[in-house]
Amino acid sequence: MEKPEVYLMRELHKFASMTELLKQKGIHFENRIIEQRVIEANYFISRQLGIPLATPVFHLKRLRIVEGKPKSLENNYICMDNAKELENINFENKSFREMIEKCTNRKAVKSSESISIVEANEEERKWLQLPDKEEIVLIRGTTYTEDGKTLEYFELANIPSFYRFRSVGK
Repeated sequence: MEKPEVYLMRELHKFASMTELLKQKGIHFENRIIEQRVIEANYFISRQLGIPLATPVFHLKRLRIVEGKPKSLENNYICMDNAKELENINFENKSFREMIEKCTNRKAVKSSESISIVEANEEERKWLQLPDKEEIVLIRGTTYTEDGKTLEYFELANIPSFYRFRSVGK
């Protein structure tokens, strides 16, 4: 009998770390680091983070492998002024959010996200092992601190079955 597809429930009205959700559910995963370096913010990233063009930014790209299958290609960006220690951390199986909070003494309390269904680009197809013309769920967002300041910008390219979304209105 085949195991059911592993997925995570993204509660759109709650702020949560995906690494912590996987740990809570007891799901075996690994985060494979693809790129971890300081870059200069291009126009798009500088706008997302609200910083000047060419400001040093920490960029982390990793592949989230769940139960032996690639599920998500993740890019995180944070201004180096806020997190100089990040470039020396091994993020293999750590929560990016947890490490940000530890290094910056700033807590992410909310996010603003857009969710799209798009055709995977060449890099996404390569890392997620997808055929041509395959669609992914692309989540782009910005996290904010308690004082409303921008902390991080992220992009998550996901296998569509990896997330289920739920929103609860009041």
